[in-house]
Amino acid sequence: MDLATPASSAAGAAPAAASSSPSAASVASIGGGGGGSGDNDTCLQLALEGEKLCKGGNCRDGVAFFEAALQAGTDDFRTLSAIYSQLGNAYFYMGDYVKAMQYHKHDLTLARTMGDRLGEAKASGNLGNTLKVMGKFEEAVICCRRHLEICQEHGDRVGEGRALYNLGNVYHAKGKHIGRLGHQVIRKFIAVHTYDLRSFFACRTPASFPTT
Repeated sequence: MDLATPASSAAGAAPAAASSSPSAASVASIGGGGGGSGDNDTCLQLALEGEKLCKGGNCRDGVAFFEAALQAGTDDFRTLSAIYSQLGNAYFYMGDYVKAMQYHKHDLTLARTMGDRLGEAKASGNLGNTLKVMGKFEEAVICCRRHLEICQEHGDRVGEGRALYNLGNVYHAKGKHIGRLGHQVIRKFIAVHTYDLRSFFACRTPASFPTT
């Protein structure tokens, strides 16, 4: 199964195309209405349909098929990893960063369970990018550094470049956030101390200069 464009390579969240949810019949026509049976073929077919919808910009319907694929079940960890990754990406593009984070964490845990270091790098990059847009900059840096280190270990130059790009984006976003906080603190400081000075002079009786 081809992976959709990973969230780790996206500069920002793209809006999902507006659509109605797929009907139960359309999902059941592939899945047969079953659930949790460990039917690898059914799971894969549902996931491929979800991938096609997401690639066409219809993330909302794609998510329904991916979730149906999880319900169908599979013992193929690589298929499951791809589903987690693409669900994370789909929720990222729809702006639901909490769910995106959850699925990328599932993918990361699964990659570690399989001992798949490059899969761990991919999941770490996706998770880091998601944490960045959530404002969790320190956690994002940890994930992006892990992505970078694994890619360097394996001589993955493309992945290394992507990791460096993402790490730079995290530091840039963190800097802008600190800058905004700094401006807010300065404005508050000026407002408070301007008020204090006005109050000070308002309650003072001016001293008389001695007459000669």
